[in-house]
Amino acid sequence: MDISAHSTIGSVVSRYYQTASVFESFHLDFCCGGKRTIEEACAKKQLDTMPVLAALAKVIDQPLQNGQMPFHEMSAQELISYILTNHHYYIKEQGPVILGHLEKVAMKHGGRFPYMRETALLFDALLSELLAHMQKEEKVLFPLIRKMAVLEESHMNTAELAEVITHPIAVMEAEHDVAGDYLHRIHALTNGFTIPPDACTTFRISLQELQTFESRMFEHVHLENNLLFPMMTNAAQSATESAS
Repeated sequence: MDISAHSTIGSVVSRYYQTASVFESFHLDFCCGGKRTIEEACAKKQLDTMPVLAALAKVIDQPLQNGQMPFHEMSAQELISYILTNHHYYIKEQGPVILGHLEKVAMKHGGRFPYMRETALLFDALLSELLAHMQKEEKVLFPLIRKMAVLEESHMNTAELAEVITHPIAVMEAEHDVAGDYLHRIHALTNGFTIPPDACTTFRISLQELQTFESRMFEHVHLENNLLFPMMTNAAQSATESAS
């Protein structure tokens, strides 16, 4: 295995996507916290690095299962298409449904489970942030990335685009941190989406939906923070250096 405690989590997941489940099992953030080394992330959680590295080695040594995507081999265009169809669409379609379930639970069971009231409010704020965030990506950043990719494929000068693309990328990364904070607070409030023994069907479903939402957001942010954005930042830097 060519990874160590000094490897960044983002670089490991970028190369071996199947390791995402390992980091999730140890509650180590691989999306917004992807720039931390395994050692740094474990220290923050007061974890021994050895079990984490052993679990990573076991997963890496296993052959990829059918259906797992080779994200690190995708082009910028392919990553954007995947993000739009598998993540933006999901949030737009399922986000309001999940919010409706949470508001119902908060209204009916908020007296006994006051944390669900706060959870509903946090998810409402998170969803508003994400909808505005995705609109910026779809209207501004993704078109810039696609245009730059087309110019690169045609061996045309991309220096002008390179000068403007880094700022919106930085803005999107900062907004990912905000979304990550909302998710961490929801995770803590619900005790890791623990379902009370006497929970009604809607209560049970809403927590299961939140858990799925968190998992999908981890992949969503990982694809952008650890793959798409570094790819374009490096391309912008190369274009700038070539033009100077």
